[in-house]
Amino acid sequence: MTDPDNVNPDKPDPEPNGENLERPFSRTFGVDPPEGIHIDFGEPTSPNNVKIEKQPKDSAAPPPGTHPADRPLRIVLTLMLAAVALACFGLARLGSSRPDLIEYWFTERFGFYIALFLTRLTAPIPTSLAEWVILAVAITPLWWTFRGILQVLRRRRGLLNALGCFVTRLVMLVAVIVSVFYITWGFNYSRAGFIARQGWEDFDRTPDSDEAAAKELKEFAERLVEETNRAFMEAFETNDPGVPSTPPEGWRELDKRLESAYQQVGRLMDLHASFSAPRAPAKPVLFAKAMSYTLISGVYSPYTGEANYNPLVPPCHLAHTIAHEKAHQRGITSEDEANFFGFLACIHAASPYARYSGWLMAQRQILGLLNRVDPEAARALADKRLPGIRRDLEAAAAFYQRYAGRVSQAQHRINDAYLKVNRVKGGAASYGMSARLILAYCRWEEKHQESQNTQGNSLP
Repeated sequence: MTDPDNVNPDKPDPEPNGENLERPFSRTFGVDPPEGIHIDFGEPTSPNNVKIEKQPKDSAAPPPGTHPADRPLRIVLTLMLAAVALACFGLARLGSSRPDLIEYWFTERFGFYIALFLTRLTAPIPTSLAEWVILAVAITPLWWTFRGILQVLRRRRGLLNALGCFVTRLVMLVAVIVSVFYITWGFNYSRAGFIARQGWEDFDRTPDSDEAAAKELKEFAERLVEETNRAFMEAFETNDPGVPSTPPEGWRELDKRLESAYQQVGRLMDLHASFSAPRAPAKPVLFAKAMSYTLISGVYSPYTGEANYNPLVPPCHLAHTIAHEKAHQRGITSEDEANFFGFLACIHAASPYARYSGWLMAQRQILGLLNRVDPEAARALADKRLPGIRRDLEAAAAFYQRYAGRVSQAQHRINDAYLKVNRVKGGAASYGMSARLILAYCRWEEKHQESQNTQGNSLP
């Protein structure tokens, strides 16, 4: 018989036969537990005090045909983003029937504030952020492809799951790109054309006879050649510096003068105040060499609000290119209008070199038109260019010939398709259609000056 006073409290009672792994309540306390109450004595152990692990109920093996790296397809999210993108595209199409609403609500208000916020947000960054955005967008699908192939080869992911995820994520990426494009800038494509916005229909009419039209074209071309020569002489005080020209004041100062010129253009054309609001300086791209092979002189990024330019482009063209991209910053979407506003900003800038670049761009377009109807007159006027201007044009021709090739041809087709999707008449050919706007401006300017002279003469 065991003495209760000599019982070692740290020594467990022996279990009969080592089979009972859980001490009964009645044997421990001498009574049965109350009804409805469960007493847990901890984890069961074996006779050798080895803990027995319990299998959780939700640890069942994965269903057949699945892999540990399989990912959800996110079909609902994909459909939602695609619906937003389609809605933006549809609204842009619908907005073309009410360009007045697009002008009032988007160009002059909602879109203006978004673009202004973006351009001021990215302005402190000295280099182009848009380049890295484009690079990231291009690399992302390649990374998805590489990762998916690697996981499938290692049998950690099913082929159908990898393909399905790639398709849904690609659709989501495209949907986000399209939606952000329209929300930040793209709805401006639904605006009315500049001639309609300004009520310049009378100034857009060409003379009735071919002879009168050719005469007017020749007169405009003569003026443009004279203005180009005058601006070049003001910039360098010589007819030939001996080397291809560059802006004497530097590109940063020229950019500032173009910004001031845009404010002057806004007042001259009586445009909405949002047009004249200052924007961030244009930025040179880092991958200029690669950009040269596309023959792209500049590009505007609506995702960052940045006007970007290729610093390798011949300077005689680059000044107008910067002004062109600054027009895009102001909600001007069509390339002919951007060329036209770039021309206006250049010729009104307090920079002789900017004026030279603007007049030169207009001269080349108008002489091209004159060459179709009167080649001899066009050649005679081209011969009146100063030697330094001819040197600049020869250097520019050599530059474009050096980089022209299959890459530039492919880029031209892509750009042409992009412009046509956004309902730009002529597609990529619209770059050369700014001659029509320049001619309309020259007619308007003559009328405007006559009106001012008449008002001046009527004053006491």
